[in-house]
Amino acid sequence: MKRQQGKETPKPPLSYQMLKNVFLEAEEKREKKKKPAFGIAGIPFDGTLTYKPGARFAPDEIRQASWSMETFSPFLKKDLADKSYIDWGNLEVPYGDTPESLRLISSLGKDASFHKMVFLGGEHLITFPLFSSYLEKYPDLCLIQLDAHADLRFEYLDNIYSHATVMHHCVDKISPQCFFQIGIRSGTRREFQYIEKYDWLYFCQETSLREMVQKIGEKPVYLTIDVDVFDPSFVPGTGTPEPGGLNWEDYERFLSLTAELDVKAFDVVEVSPPYDPSGISAVFAARIIRETILNFWY
Repeated sequence: MKRQQGKETPKPPLSYQMLKNVFLEAEEKREKKKKPAFGIAGIPFDGTLTYKPGARFAPDEIRQASWSMETFSPFLKKDLADKSYIDWGNLEVPYGDTPESLRLISSLGKDASFHKMVFLGGEHLITFPLFSSYLEKYPDLCLIQLDAHADLRFEYLDNIYSHATVMHHCVDKISPQCFFQIGIRSGTRREFQYIEKYDWLYFCQETSLREMVQKIGEKPVYLTIDVDVFDPSFVPGTGTPEPGGLNWEDYERFLSLTAELDVKAFDVVEVSPPYDPSGISAVFAARIIRETILNFWY
């Protein structure tokens, strides 16, 4: 006698999610009806690096490293999940063609200047076209540079546009009173003469930071963070490491004492993943980004 078999109950389809390389829980698409709190864009350009190239790989490495973090900051008691934000993806730049790359970055900057933005470098030269774009929208824009190197040369290795000249070009567009440097510990004699002449150098100490904030007042700010501002024991994966830099507690102090500033955009540059097999530098950069966003925009 044949055994009757009942019909099997169909199983519901499994819910699944495709992983995308975005920063933490960022959305991918920009919707006209929904205005995000801020945007993120990667600029994988390192065409003028001379010692340790590889920063063009950083945007995607930083995004991937961000997946290991929570959206919540115990230090700031704030959570990225409280607002929506968009990851625009990476700008496609022609490797080896610096003039065309700068033109494309400038074009992106003009669109981005209507938003609060985080830019993932890439080398430090990307700051020049981005800062210039925001300066067009905010004529009284101030610039804060966190960096180990002055980057104030007029030219470097016969190249006017270089990661070593980027601040020279930025400062040339603004009043010297609108430029502020933190962490500088390397440069030529002439660069340090300029720094001393205009009193540009500040320190991650309460008195110094409060003085800087008072001078800036209500002016809009563009913040550029070269990860070599930190001691290389924290960020070994960078193109030109310099011993004796900031530690994490210094950066938390910087955030606490500058929270009232009107930061319109910031970039994080000079992470070089090929020189840090551990990946800790990308994790460190992702943490910088999370804390900086929460400090100024939440």
